[in-house]
Amino acid sequence: MEERCSGQSYPGPGQVSLPFRSYSYREGVRWYCFEINTDLVTFDEAEALCQVNRNGGHLASIRSETLVRRIGAYLSQANMDENSVWIGLQRTPTVNMQRDWRWTDGTPFGYSNWLGGKPSNVGGKHCVVLTPGSGYKSWDDATCSLTKPFLCKWRAS
Repeated sequence: MEERCSGQSYPGPGQVSLPFRSYSYREGVRWYCFEINTDLVTFDEAEALCQVNRNGGHLASIRSETLVRRIGAYLSQANMDENSVWIGLQRTPTVNMQRDWRWTDGTPFGYSNWLGGKPSNVGGKHCVVLTPGSGYKSWDDATCSLTKPFLCKWRAS
């Protein structure tokens, strides 16, 4: 079955050709759309844009190794400037930097794929990016006020 995202679709498991702007992915019984936005914005601006432009969407939450591999392939193809990309993981500045991370969409935090030695929390890094050097599969903590491209996720129609 093919699910639609903004008029484009992801053909399904096992396929290597991904559409440039968006694709869908099934988590359990639900389908979700993911889309890269190459505008350079802060973490909070990115989350707000995902909510407004994607009908209640959020910065992407990542719950599995399978999904992080597919997102990595998609971003490697779509993010031509090779910038790190905001995803929806953050923590409040006053909590434990190793444990108290949360997804902006409310997804329970269980899966992680940090770069070695991360999160570092150097300089107040409370937000998370996917890194181009890892093929967009590994996470790094980043200062939330930096401007970066971002990955939105929303429920497919």
